[in-house]
Amino acid sequence: MKKHQSIDMKITYYLLVVCLLFSLVSCSTVLTNAPFPTDEKIRNHFSKLSNYANDTFVYALMSSNAYNDSTQFIIPNWKRVQRLESLLGLEADVYEYQKEGKLERIVIAFRGTEASWSDWVYGNLNWCFYGHLQGQYGDAEDVYLKVSNIPKYNKIPIAVTGHSLGGGLAIHLSLLKDIDAYVFNPSPRICVNGDKLDKQNNNKRVVISETGEILHGISNYSFNFQELSTDRGNIDLLEGGSVKEHNMYDLARALTKLATIYDNIEAHKVMEINRVAFNFH
Repeated sequence: MKKHQSIDMKITYYLLVVCLLFSLVSCSTVLTNAPFPTDEKIRNHFSKLSNYANDTFVYALMSSNAYNDSTQFIIPNWKRVQRLESLLGLEADVYEYQKEGKLERIVIAFRGTEASWSDWVYGNLNWCFYGHLQGQYGDAEDVYLKVSNIPKYNKIPIAVTGHSLGGGLAIHLSLLKDIDAYVFNPSPRICVNGDKLDKQNNNKRVVISETGEILHGISNYSFNFQELSTDRGNIDLLEGGSVKEHNMYDLARALTKLATIYDNIEAHKVMEINRVAFNFH
């Protein structure tokens, strides 16, 4: 337990440094489109990432949309049905997926860090007392319970997703509630006790990380992430420095584009509907 807390304090220190770097910017989307490698380069160098792109691009789009700004993606066959907010600054979207009129899946997408004090005090820098949830981590559990207790969602699979702080919240819930999580450039802060990490379940946890982004190195040294059973895909498609490469909007576009190159029909539909967002050049 002391080892867990010591490393957790180091992570808090590193996140405080990151907080200073983010003081002028947030993790939210931007209106300028980042350059993107050619299709030929992607085929030659990123073929091993095709499965990650196919499995995660929809969740990446949701994680970008969770910032609720002007750069929203339309996601075919998915309907955003609810926006949930807490007094401590947590925000999350609830999506439904229906096939032939039948509800099949639910996704909760948590917003990542914005340039607000509540995200840092109650989220990234919130002290995690093992076995006791505080701040946005406690609120995330409340959101999950509220959604999962909706009668029409009974026995419907629920997954969670998020970017940055939102990714940390999603991973945290995947351990706490045994649900699948798909996260992007996540915060390494996970507020569950050590026993839970030692007794991991078989639910899916997929972590997609841009290798040059600002939290990548911190996650690699995090005790929680070292001990965590995840399927981790490191991607190196973005340019512009550690803060710019942390951006979720650009990562969502990159993963969707990558999926189209490997002939994902749904990804092609996304790019057709969202033409302006996918004007790379």
